[in-house]
Amino acid sequence: MIDNIKSIWGKNVKIFGTVIPNSIKVQESQAAGVSIADYDKNNAAAKAYSLFTDEYLRNCNFINE
Repeated sequence: MIDNIKSIWGKNVKIFGTVIPNSIKVQESQAAGVSIADYDKNNAAAKAYSLFTDEYLRNCNFINE
């Protein structure tokens, strides 16, 4: 699926490398009205969102490595 998205949209939009997995904990956190990071910081999706944030900031030149 990712390769399909890249082949269709990759020339027109930035496709980031981080993949956010599906997780019932994300839905539970939304129902509870809190972020996944506050609800379950050790959840795979929470960790992936954190990695995506870092990737986004690096690619937008907000932080340097």
